[in-house]
Amino acid sequence: MAEKEESSSSWIDPSLLVGLGLVAAGAIYYLASRRERERISVPIDNQSIELSGGVRISRYCVNEELLAYKYEDSQTLYEAFMRGKRVSNDGHCLGWRETKTSPYQWLKYSEVEERFMNFGSGLSKIGVAAGQETFLGVYSSNCIEWTITEQSCHAYSRIVVALYDTLGPEAVAHIINQATLYDAEESIVLSPGDCHISFLPLAHMMERCVQVVVFMNGLKLGYMFGDIKNLVNDIQVLKPTIFISVPRLLNRIYDKVLSGVNSNKTKKWLFDTAFKSKLSEVKRGILRRDSIWDYIVFGNIQKLLGGNVRLIITGSAPISERVVYFYQVAFGCYIVEGYGQTETSSGCTMSLPADTTCGHVGPPVPSAKVKLVDVPDLNYFASNGEGEICFKGPSCTSGYFKEEEKTKALIDEDGWVHSGDIGKWLPNGALKITDRVKHIFKLSQGLYIAPEKVENVCSRSPFIAQMFLYGDSLRSSCVAIVVPDEEVLTQWAGEHDKGGKSFEELCTDEEVKKAIFDDLYNVGKRDGLSSLEIPKAIELTSTAFSVENDLLTPTFKLKRPAARTKYMPDIVEMYSQLPA
Repeated sequence: MAEKEESSSSWIDPSLLVGLGLVAAGAIYYLASRRERERISVPIDNQSIELSGGVRISRYCVNEELLAYKYEDSQTLYEAFMRGKRVSNDGHCLGWRETKTSPYQWLKYSEVEERFMNFGSGLSKIGVAAGQETFLGVYSSNCIEWTITEQSCHAYSRIVVALYDTLGPEAVAHIINQATLYDAEESIVLSPGDCHISFLPLAHMMERCVQVVVFMNGLKLGYMFGDIKNLVNDIQVLKPTIFISVPRLLNRIYDKVLSGVNSNKTKKWLFDTAFKSKLSEVKRGILRRDSIWDYIVFGNIQKLLGGNVRLIITGSAPISERVVYFYQVAFGCYIVEGYGQTETSSGCTMSLPADTTCGHVGPPVPSAKVKLVDVPDLNYFASNGEGEICFKGPSCTSGYFKEEEKTKALIDEDGWVHSGDIGKWLPNGALKITDRVKHIFKLSQGLYIAPEKVENVCSRSPFIAQMFLYGDSLRSSCVAIVVPDEEVLTQWAGEHDKGGKSFEELCTDEEVKKAIFDDLYNVGKRDGLSSLEIPKAIELTSTAFSVENDLLTPTFKLKRPAARTKYMPDIVEMYSQLPA
């Protein structure tokens, strides 16, 4: 009888029994350590104030007045740095690594101050005047010298002109001539050997604004060493508490974790159970890293970003709800999505840390007014809560340098900066981005298609790394160029008797194309795309869109005209196989 009982239970995986025990322990611990939602200063269901004319402002504004600065002693960028020196008690400021395996070295705030003051004084000594009429160009990847140069300009009231290190010589020459930059190459040598690459380029406004906040609050800032492939290693050594990223990287980390979880049934079951338990807390506004599930399941995942991240800030492209929830649950951190552009000094709206809902970019920041204006050609009307997004406030530009016509196209006669983006107000007072005016196209049926929306949805397929959607007003359907995710596709190939093929060969395989198309279609339907929004044909390419091949901007946005030109032969071929 005992033998019979043993054989009847032998199918049970011992690891499953362990998992059941952990779940039971987790349930007990969860009930004992359950938390209540923290009090928040802005109601999540009413995040912005509506003024006359459809204008909205932040609830942090006092007497409906926009804020030009946060602290009385930090009304200039130089004062912001000096405040950071004081509140940090002259703590660590800038950090870097000499090699991939070395620890971070640090300069204190006073040491950084000494360097940028000496540098600024040296410029004056060789005849570079202080003041707003002097433009100093910085042409480099991210390093401490970049920031020291910028801080010296803040101290001596010079103007920084940031040049992307990916710009070609013709573009750099145009900017230098247009801005009449001072060339100090013969007098000042910045050693390229000391330059360590960080993720977001300092030539982009978002990273520069983040640094202002870092310095103003006395935080420390470490630069990454090497290329982007070494990013995770740098993060694990530095162990940041605040992580600024773009959706593309966050998606890759998410895909990597899920790939490992799905490789084992027991792992997947335990992960799903833990995820569901913590997600119920997240949806009640509770974020933490000290639950039983963090010790059992999520601890190793948190170590991917060093183990100390408490805030993630993202922007430049939409991020999916499932990815946002993943970071809130697995990392127990706030994730904030910002929206803005260079002309508005980066973010003009930002989601609230305590708001765990997804699909929007939050209310206006305290320094900006936001309103929507009609775009009748696309059937968007502000009276319906939809239209082109416009900004106004002290953080907005007064115009383009020596570009009067472009300035008139950007800023209307009432001083509103036109973003070129389509948005809508949600019932809770947050802003949702739909697409860019100039990117929307119309199919022959008269239906308008927002390509970025479709691309972002379809890219939730694990097979898709990048995608370019194209539509012709004389055709009734869309087509797309797809760059597959090499890691996912290679794994799929090994499971479908195609393991001997290279990535390039897989991208020309019709069976592979069908598998990717089917998954893309299913993801699109699952996430609410109409049948006309989903491409009717796709073409695969093994060549990723990049800054180097001129298909991405330096801020990693797709250059649609360039992509259209490059892939037009493929587009024509796809349409030839479809009904008119």
